[in-house]
Amino acid sequence: MMDEIEYKLESTNPVLISHATSKLFESIKKKKCDRQTDHISKIPEFKLLLTKRDSTNVTLSISACQALTALVENGLWDINEALATFISSISSIKNYMVATTTISHLLILDLKRDTGQENIYPFTLHTPQHPFITILTQDKRSWQTILSQMTFILNHQDARIREKGMKMLRPVFLYVLCNPSSDSMDYCMQQIWQLLIKSRHSTYVQTEVLLWMCTAEIHSCTNTNYRILELAEKAASEGNREYCTALLPMIVSLVIQLLQQGSDPTPNFHVILFIIDHCDSYIGNLVLTLMAEVIALCPAIYLYTTLQICTMIAKKMSYNDVFFYTLIASILKWIAYPSVLCSEALDMARDLASEMFTRTKLTCNNETIFSNKLFTVFTHSDPYIQFYTELVHCLSIWNQNDILSWLNNISCVPTYLKDKCKLLISGLLLQSNEPQIVQLCCNILVDVSRERTNFGSHVLSLVLHKLTKCKSSIESKCLLLVMPELMITKENVPIVNHTLNQLLNGDKQLKYFIIELYLKALKKEPRCYRFLFAAIIKVMESDLSWYSDATCARAMKHICENYPEHGEKLVPLILQILNRSTGMNGGTASALALGCISALYKASVIDIYSTWRVLSPRMEKEKRSVVLESLCELLADVAFYAPSSQCLEEHDHQLIDDIVSKLWKYTTCSDVKVIKAALKALASYRLEQLSLKTLPVEFRYNLVLPATYAKIPTDTVKKPEDVLPYIPGVCWIQMLQNINKMTLSAAGNLLISFVIEEVNSFRSGMYDWPQGEPQNFKYLRDKSVIRAVGEYLRKTNKFDSNNHCIVTECLRIFAHKYPKPLPNVNWSFLKDTFHLSAEAKQYTLSIACHHATISSSAKSFIEDYLLTYKSVNDAEDFIWKDNEHPILYSNLEYLCQAVQPNIIKRFLETTLECAIKKMNENSIQSFHCIMYSYAQALRNPEICHANSTLLCTILEELLDKIDLTCDRFYPYFTAALELPMEHLERTTSPKVWWETMASKLKNAIAIRAELSLKKSNSEASLKWLNEIIGETFASTSSVQTYFLEIIQKVQANMQFERSSSNWILELMTQVQGFLMDSSQNHNDKIQFYCTVLFTSVISLSGIDSMLMKRDLVIKSQNVRIKLFPQALTLLSDRENWKHAIPQMMEWLNYMRTNHISNTYKYTFHRALISLRHNSYYKNVWSKYLSIKTDIDI
Repeated sequence: MMDEIEYKLESTNPVLISHATSKLFESIKKKKCDRQTDHISKIPEFKLLLTKRDSTNVTLSISACQALTALVENGLWDINEALATFISSISSIKNYMVATTTISHLLILDLKRDTGQENIYPFTLHTPQHPFITILTQDKRSWQTILSQMTFILNHQDARIREKGMKMLRPVFLYVLCNPSSDSMDYCMQQIWQLLIKSRHSTYVQTEVLLWMCTAEIHSCTNTNYRILELAEKAASEGNREYCTALLPMIVSLVIQLLQQGSDPTPNFHVILFIIDHCDSYIGNLVLTLMAEVIALCPAIYLYTTLQICTMIAKKMSYNDVFFYTLIASILKWIAYPSVLCSEALDMARDLASEMFTRTKLTCNNETIFSNKLFTVFTHSDPYIQFYTELVHCLSIWNQNDILSWLNNISCVPTYLKDKCKLLISGLLLQSNEPQIVQLCCNILVDVSRERTNFGSHVLSLVLHKLTKCKSSIESKCLLLVMPELMITKENVPIVNHTLNQLLNGDKQLKYFIIELYLKALKKEPRCYRFLFAAIIKVMESDLSWYSDATCARAMKHICENYPEHGEKLVPLILQILNRSTGMNGGTASALALGCISALYKASVIDIYSTWRVLSPRMEKEKRSVVLESLCELLADVAFYAPSSQCLEEHDHQLIDDIVSKLWKYTTCSDVKVIKAALKALASYRLEQLSLKTLPVEFRYNLVLPATYAKIPTDTVKKPEDVLPYIPGVCWIQMLQNINKMTLSAAGNLLISFVIEEVNSFRSGMYDWPQGEPQNFKYLRDKSVIRAVGEYLRKTNKFDSNNHCIVTECLRIFAHKYPKPLPNVNWSFLKDTFHLSAEAKQYTLSIACHHATISSSAKSFIEDYLLTYKSVNDAEDFIWKDNEHPILYSNLEYLCQAVQPNIIKRFLETTLECAIKKMNENSIQSFHCIMYSYAQALRNPEICHANSTLLCTILEELLDKIDLTCDRFYPYFTAALELPMEHLERTTSPKVWWETMASKLKNAIAIRAELSLKKSNSEASLKWLNEIIGETFASTSSVQTYFLEIIQKVQANMQFERSSSNWILELMTQVQGFLMDSSQNHNDKIQFYCTVLFTSVISLSGIDSMLMKRDLVIKSQNVRIKLFPQALTLLSDRENWKHAIPQMMEWLNYMRTNHISNTYKYTFHRALISLRHNSYYKNVWSKYLSIKTDIDI
């Protein structure tokens, strides 16, 4: 019998094949019923059937498969085993049509089974893979057969099979429609999509497909676009307003993406015009904003249709005026740069722009847009809609103060975020008449144009249009100030110049302002010099007023200082100003003209000798203070650019003497400002450049020639100024005694400059005195300024009140911090100056501190004084009475080098305790001074180790006494961050504490946050926060809130640090670790760590700056879960985050399949969808889509 069956099976006659197959079926059925074998696979006839299913004879193959299917239908062969058998043989199958049909029948049989519970289908896109997908990957030509079988299933007469079939075929739809590969299923995509959108029970799968469709590359964007257009046309033909309303923003967004990729958006325009009548009016605000993006991108050929759509939106939909202004802001550039290629479109553009001033409409209900669940779901898949939806919603409900606050926030964000908001801000600029809002909008748009120079012409068209409409002078001034900033764009230069040149014909005040604008333009664009030069000439010719001269002189001074190569052309204009600005009102112009001369001299454009010959006679009779001050500044510059004394020729010497004589002459005049200016100018000269004969007589009287210069009797009758090649030190004391007492400090500053020059010439041997400190300064040369001042302090009568001011000034000179210490001496004479006055006391303490490291007498003096600090009460007396402790603290690094800890400790403790005991303004300033001094001392490697340890101990003990969350204790960070890292780690580690108190934990959080910011360029910067997170979770809610605030602050300051992305990955790994630990319940901890994660990612992206109140991220979980996906999208575009995105995507995929709250699962689903445009997605898309997406519809 088997031979007969074999014979019939080998024939080509379908009847014989059918008959033989039937015989095999009956035989198998009989043996199975008679229980001749325990399993069907052992029946020979069954084995024969299996071998024939892969026959090259199609009829035989079909018949064998039909028989095998019948075995399943009759319950003779387990359906799961049957499916597994057929699926496993797909790779070796010879006829895919037969296999597809058979598997389809088996799947239908599986669908018919009623298990009494919801069917869970095992097939996915990845593993285990749906058999239809496997067949498609093996043989793409099988798509028609697969489509036929899918159509049969979804149109089955049994409603249960239709419904279950959609769920079972979900992987196939996703595989065909969401494939991001360049060799995707383009050939069958449309048919598969049509089947899906026309099938019943397809809403969920259809929505899931829409969410996962890609638009990152041209081919995927084009495919996605056509699928959405087909769905929109179907929805419109059915009058489905919900779908049309949700799809319209997506279609407009796709227009933007198509334009960016160089594709044709015409089909989109046609569909928009077709469905717009079926859309709800409340999406007007969003669609207008998206259309503004389209207009900013589209070539001229699409402009007419684009504007036609905008006109329809304006007529049919509700909108707020700010969004209509946003649209107009995009249109204005087209109007400003007309083209014959779009003349008809420009007529429509002008009509729209004019409509802006005749009608505005308001949305009825700004919350309605969020009631459309489909729209809400779709926002997660589109970056443009995602970004604009929330922003448009906020701008719709904010008042003017809210908008002002928001603009202030935006002013501080990185430029790439400003760039995303630029069109809406353009709309605000046009819409608002509030000067503050206008100014902020202008500043933000200028910032964007600096990064994107092609946007500069757009901003200029807005500013010019706004200028024609505004009525406020403040607003007009703000707009005009922006124009020079926009000259960074080449095409803007002639337009801005033409505008300013036209305004130059206005009234006087406007002329002067235009010169300032030209000057501002020059600072931005050096090529604007010719425009400024022409404007200066025009104003000087037409306006002879002193204000005109001052304005032009100021502009010329800037040119001379910054672009001296143009200075030679300005010399006639400078001389013209000097010649005609002779009155009191002309002083400012003359002073500025002298500044021009000084700048040109420094740049070697003009010669100082010839210049001085011209200026000197002019200045002889000059009495105006402002001019003489400027002249002194000019003469000071000669010192810096004159040759050294060794290179000076005779005429050089004469020039220096003439200038120095002139300056000394000014020091004896009655004008305090001129005296100070002259003394300041003299300080620019080296002591060797000054000669005795140039000094005023009152500064060099009763001089006696030293013995070395009076060796014969005739020498004694010679005048010292004719003999001495230097200025004796005593002259400087005479200067202090005879100078105008209101300028005594300026004279002291002159001597300080000479002392700096003198100490810099000292060698190390100057400070070595093995036999003890000298008792006076007479070992220094007669010309030494230090000797003169020191000897005066030693010998003068301290009890004579007439000497007090000179003594105090000499103390100030010695108290200055010089590059090297003053020469050694016995400083015991300081005891006599200590009690002269509070000021003298401060200078005396400074001198002693500066020299305590090299002088035993100075060290003894300061140690005796420090020992007077015994208690807090003593400290209060000292601190508040004489304000002396800031002097001691400003010299703390010197004290820590010279004084032992047992002596300085009491002073440090009592003053610090006093500073934190009182909470008034003085104590806050004292605390700041103390902490800054601690930091300075700890930075100094020369302080002794014992004192360094003392400072560390005091700072550690202080941490338990203060609250670092209070601003008044912020200076503590300055000192604490100078401590050794290991010390800081131990101090702020809760693990080593006996008890973890909330206040102490907050302090530790604050310190570690500041440390993270300080080390922000280090890979380990954020790791300082790791240990604290776990402790914060176990603490109070107030500590948790504070920690989130700190995290937000830290991450906002580390947005562009590479270490940030690595830290986020570590945080994600910790969360994953908690989920994998089954030993205990970590749900609460996971929730807190996720809150930290969300806050960090949002802050790092900068998206929280888009909120009016950034603390909403801390306070509201809804805000965090809403912004988290969008924040990840922004971060994924940054170059320093590219390496981290694949790991983040894997983490998100892991999290959405774990046992966490549905809210978090939904958030992770959305976040993963937002990242599907990343290149890594191509490698793992089938794995991700195998997991069912949570969709709230």
